[in-house]
Amino acid sequence: MSSPDIYLGFAGLFISYFLKIAVACLFCWILAALLHTPRQRFTLWLGFVLSSFAYWIYAVSTFLASTVSIAGSGAVPHPVPQPSHLLLVPAKFQYATLICGRILGCVYVLGVLLLVAVGIWKRMRLRLLLGHGSAPSSALQHLFSKMCGHFGIRNCGLLIVSGVNSPATVYWWRPRIVLPRICEQWGEAGLLADILSHELAHVTRRDYFWSSITDAICGLLFFHPAVWQARKQMRIHREMACDLAVVSARPEHRADYAQTLTQVARLCLPRKYPVVGIDFAAAPSLLRHRVEAILDDSEKNSQISGTRRICRAFAGVALVTAYGFLCFAMALAIAFVPSSQPSSDSVTASLNSPAAAAPIHKIKRTRTQPEAEHFVTESPAYRLSSASGSSADTRESSFHSGEHAVADSTGADGTLPMRPGAGPKSPSVDRTVESVVVAVGAVLGGDKDDRGKRK
Repeated sequence: MSSPDIYLGFAGLFISYFLKIAVACLFCWILAALLHTPRQRFTLWLGFVLSSFAYWIYAVSTFLASTVSIAGSGAVPHPVPQPSHLLLVPAKFQYATLICGRILGCVYVLGVLLLVAVGIWKRMRLRLLLGHGSAPSSALQHLFSKMCGHFGIRNCGLLIVSGVNSPATVYWWRPRIVLPRICEQWGEAGLLADILSHELAHVTRRDYFWSSITDAICGLLFFHPAVWQARKQMRIHREMACDLAVVSARPEHRADYAQTLTQVARLCLPRKYPVVGIDFAAAPSLLRHRVEAILDDSEKNSQISGTRRICRAFAGVALVTAYGFLCFAMALAIAFVPSSQPSSDSVTASLNSPAAAAPIHKIKRTRTQPEAEHFVTESPAYRLSSASGSSADTRESSFHSGEHAVADSTGADGTLPMRPGAGPKSPSVDRTVESVVVAVGAVLGGDKDDRGKRK
């Protein structure tokens, strides 16, 4: 793309997208407050991220398709649907728009490539780290196999790795649960059972798969802070959802699981290694919220009356409807101020119009002014002779005969017929003939005055 109009049109699309996603994030915050469980909030933010990515692909592909389709017409492509607001930019900023568009395009491409490279490096480092892992002890392996059968999970392995900070879950096709080597020294079956239950809940929910998809989308939409905020909310609520899954299986051990969480976070607090996969204690700052959610009475929170459910459903529908109306109001397009001078296309269209193509001899000329008498067609009576021996009498007779010829040839409606075989003439030729007739009349009038004085 090398046209400033294309860059300016894409700027309008980008601003519209940025505003719509920002408002959508605000509405998701309100909807999240209406939802009850962390699982529902996680689904909401996941839907927001996926919708943001789908709308970005749709908007960009539609813009590129419209640009290619109207490249020959010279029109400025607009986002779909048609914009509600049009912002005009002075034409003097065309060069600056071209330079800024190219710079920002290069920055976007470099940013995407950088984030992709970081993601590839993390996957390679994880593979190398798992290559140095070891098998767990027989007692820990027996406990792990028993719990996998309880969750109905197959093809899931357990590794002991010394280069991790806390328990984590990696991969989704053939998932692996990674434990730091210090976990084997705990020796408490209840503590290890709580940790393994939490990680197996991640495996059941396919959290690593959704985390990888979200990371890829954030790499493409890195310019929008709302997407990163949604990613953060997904991480918070997936951990809370797994905590509640463990607590719901053993409600009487609610306090024990909260103590396990704080103990693991305390042991892993001096982080010597980078985060691997879905970390059990990846966010120590959220420890307080997780503990509060664990210790909260689940039965009190789970009992919601039918009236409250209906009210929340109506509120959600109203928010979605309001956002739909706001989307039309936030559609923006940017274009350069159109030039005041007529373009070559408009001039060509005016010349090809039926009025311009009509023959001149069909256009009626009214003789409402005295100057109309001199606007006559070319005839032999008005041609200037180049012979030096032409007399004044000859010129006088030709002048009077020319007047009679014009009077006789003029129709009742004031139209002047064309000479047979003569085609339409341009206005410049008519003005030339008119000036010649005026000059001849002036000369003949001067000759009459001279003869009157001699007499």
